[in-house]
Amino acid sequence: MIAAALMIKTSGRTLAGDLILAFSAGKSSSCLGAKRMIERGDLEGAGALLVSEPSSLSLLIAETGALWLDITAAGTIGHVSAGGGENAILKLMDFLNSIRDNPFANYTHPLLGPGTLAINTISFGSAINLTPDTARAALDIRTVPGMTTDGVLASLRARCGPEISIAARDHKPPVVVDSDDPFIATCQAAISAVRSAAKTVGGVTYFSDSCVLAPAPGVPRAIIGPGELGMSGQRNEWVALDALHDAAAIFGEIASNYLGN
Repeated sequence: MIAAALMIKTSGRTLAGDLILAFSAGKSSSCLGAKRMIERGDLEGAGALLVSEPSSLSLLIAETGALWLDITAAGTIGHVSAGGGENAILKLMDFLNSIRDNPFANYTHPLLGPGTLAINTISFGSAINLTPDTARAALDIRTVPGMTTDGVLASLRARCGPEISIAARDHKPPVVVDSDDPFIATCQAAISAVRSAAKTVGGVTYFSDSCVLAPAPGVPRAIIGPGELGMSGQRNEWVALDALHDAAAIFGEIASNYLGN
């Protein structure tokens, strides 16, 4: 994006509006940087948002939300030699087994697929000879339109008893942009001009800062970026140099045409 802005500046082209390069930190930590931008009003007056998350340079107009939940199972501590206590691990296991087949698979979106549920962290126990009175797990639920925090919590709580508590840590809503928005047409034209690609749109099952940045000002947003879909966070994550050059050209086309005189 910096390269695209420099290309526009050195070309002598005049834009009819401001081109803002907004860089934030902490996307994977509940989008903390993006939230701070909104709190400070950094993007007030913005007309559109272009996010350079990896997309294989395809145009993505939809992304899943992410609802992070903390699960706590309560038992009673006891010493193994006395056979006492209620094992919180077993209570947690029973609950996790009841949701392992994804109770949200019936919620679907044409660009995003079904809602998903992943059990990603578990912690329990303090000593080998003590019955654990607490066991914890964390869930990452990818939400699609039609799923709400209250609805998800109600569905999960219906599967457990009072020994299981469920709390929402953070919720990043799904984002879906109207494919007929003029900004999307501008993005499609730019990709087609640089890469001779078909004018298609898609969705992605990760979340980006746009789940925070786009709803607040109520602006259209698109994801276009170098880097292959599905490679984020992999040990061999890579970006092709020609994709970097194409990305800069695409970004420059979008900015020049959207903000053209």
